[in-house]
Amino acid sequence: IGISWFITQLIFPTISSGLLAAIISTQLYQNSSFPHLLLLWLMTMLNLQMYSSVIAAISKNATKGVLVGLLFYFVGYFTSASVDLTTFQPWIIAFTAFHPVTAFSYAFQTLGILEEAGVGLNSGTMRYSEGPSGYTYENALNALVINVAIWGIVGWYLNRVVKGEYGRTYPFNFPFLVSYWFPDEVIEDIP
Repeated sequence: IGISWFITQLIFPTISSGLLAAIISTQLYQNSSFPHLLLLWLMTMLNLQMYSSVIAAISKNATKGVLVGLLFYFVGYFTSASVDLTTFQPWIIAFTAFHPVTAFSYAFQTLGILEEAGVGLNSGTMRYSEGPSGYTYENALNALVINVAIWGIVGWYLNRVVKGEYGRTYPFNFPFLVSYWFPDEVIEDIP
């Protein structure tokens, strides 16, 4: 069930990313290449999906979950608005990019910088930076990929240890239990 769930979760972001890259982005970002725009939209969608899975895992009430999710969503927005990616220290930018909204905001800001320069986003401009911070689109893309992995693992973990409406919870140390990884084996977990 794990791999089929993952593939199913990739279908919607992939289709919507393809549509966004084909219809909207090519009209707005005429100097940028389609594969790079597709990757940007896909990473943005996956970041939002992983972020949502974490919020859903910790929320028992749908209304509270939406409110908490929106609150933390706007924290990322205001963080990206207050930390200028062209002038701040690179370690501050990298630290704030752990928030998914901040990460894709930085990616779109670097895309805008490339479009304003008239070069657009392509393989040759991924490492271009005009600011003293040296922050590039490649840095933003790396942050997006890292966020998908981190938020995905956190969502996977919380989904199994936080008591929900249905199902059973696992102990907090379940990733270290042999019985979790090999449920059909008759192996005693070492305490």
